[in-house]
Amino acid sequence: AVGDVPVMLDGGKAGILMRPGDVDGLASAIARLARDPDERVRLGQAGRRRVESHYSYDRMIRSLWDVYSGLLAHSI
Repeated sequence: AVGDVPVMLDGGKAGILMRPGDVDGLASAIARLARDPDERVRLGQAGRRRVESHYSYDRMIRSLWDVYSGLLAHSI
């Protein structure tokens, strides 16, 4: 749970978050996912939806276009 990772994972809805260095938490999360195929599928699907809706190629290009357009508008 560092930087923008919590935002990218929708606060843990699209992945498992833990603090850096939390080795026990990581081991526990891996074991939980190994035991629970439904949770693996749910998190995988949620992650895919998140990427498709927020980080698609088209959306990233539009975001960059907006940034550059805004910069050009202010520099003229």
